[in-house]
Amino acid sequence: MKHYVIVGASSGIGFEIAKQLSNNHQVTAMARSERDLTTLPNVRFHELDLSQEKPLFPVIETPIEGIIYCPGTILLKPFRALKDE
Repeated sequence: MKHYVIVGASSGIGFEIAKQLSNNHQVTAMARSERDLTTLPNVRFHELDLSQEKPLFPVIETPIEGIIYCPGTILLKPFRALKDE
């Protein structure tokens, strides 16, 4: 059984990926709230708020096959607002 980590797993795309992966794989789900994650098999939930200045990530000791990053905290800007840096 492979192990996947999903950041932003409690809703939207992150939750749908967690649902699909949890049928056949171990999932470490990180989000601000657990919502329906506890109803899924093979899911371990960790509370994580990426909007904090120094979020506290859990220690994961098992090998990870993949990381899926889907938090809803990304501030998107139009291309014209980007700088060369």
